[in-house]
Amino acid sequence: MAAADEWQKYQENYTNQEVDPVPEIYKNSKSKSVKATPKEKVTILMFIIVVGICCIVTIFFQACASKINYTVYTLNQEINSLSGDIDNLTAEINGYNKLEDLEYRAINDLFMVYPDNEQYVYVEDLTGSREVENYIAVLSESQKGITIKKNATVAEAAKRLLKVQA
Repeated sequence: MAAADEWQKYQENYTNQEVDPVPEIYKNSKSKSVKATPKEKVTILMFIIVVGICCIVTIFFQACASKINYTVYTLNQEINSLSGDIDNLTAEINGYNKLEDLEYRAINDLFMVYPDNEQYVYVEDLTGSREVENYIAVLSESQKGITIKKNATVAEAAKRLLKVQA
């Protein structure tokens, strides 16, 4: 019963304000307040400022990296789109390069026909011929804007005239 008696005594003293409400274990461990010198305060403040600036710079660089990554992403999307267009156009061009398709379009869309045997002129067979020279003279007089050199060979003149007529 001694513990109960002590407890009752403690309560009476507490109500009479004779006992400090702080327990003994805290009274024995009194902590001393630490006072910083002005130099230490400035050092701590500078450290906090430097850490803050580092954080701000890190956020800024992350924002720049995000912007660059977004730009790269949009450019890659554009490249993919353009490469798809190039592939489509290449396939379309390859489709038009088929000789049968060209012949079909020439005959049906442009109403072109194959030349008859009488319409063929072989220039190699006529080089140096008197008929070709007369023909060239007549054509050069009748054609406007066609000039043939005086010292040109018959083959050169005939080739030039045939190119102009076509």
